[in-house]
Amino acid sequence: MKKIWIVGASMVMALAGLIAVLSATPEGNQLTTSILGIGLGAPRRDVGAPSPEHNVICFSTENEPGNIIKLTIRAKDISEKIIGIGFTMLFLPTAVEFKKFQPGDFFERGGKPLYLVRDAPGLGVVVGTTLTRNDNFQSGSGTLISLYFHILRPQNPVFAFSRTVASTLQKGARKNLRTVEWLACN
Repeated sequence: MKKIWIVGASMVMALAGLIAVLSATPEGNQLTTSILGIGLGAPRRDVGAPSPEHNVICFSTENEPGNIIKLTIRAKDISEKIIGIGFTMLFLPTAVEFKKFQPGDFFERGGKPLYLVRDAPGLGVVVGTTLTRNDNFQSGSGTLISLYFHILRPQNPVFAFSRTVASTLQKGARKNLRTVEWLACN
């Protein structure tokens, strides 16, 4: 089993620094329940730390057969109706390889969402999902999307999220919500 870390960072340099630190970790083949989360613009938090009660998008992982890591992105008590989300997932391409995605139930409840999930070599995986203006925008909780990665090397997989956004419509114009916090969850 692998030790899995999830981090949020706004710069590739932060990811490189984390990779250097984690690669020096001696217990590399142990499964741990410790998932590190760093929210963009927010103080660092461990999974066990208290988190806000509303407007959270959180990330969790689970190991699946065949050296697969499933990364699930969930909405938690989103108070404002949102039309879509987007983010880039950064990872070390020599450690893991993006394989596929699976839509969640959150946006599916509102209509027929559009999904853009693209492996962009050197950039990570670009993820975007949106409802159309005629659909029912969503609030509350639910699974947004799941991403699947194949583990290429027996090391600590590191994921870093950047360029995160959750949007709504106000007076016909898209508005990015500044109150959504992106965290690690379990």
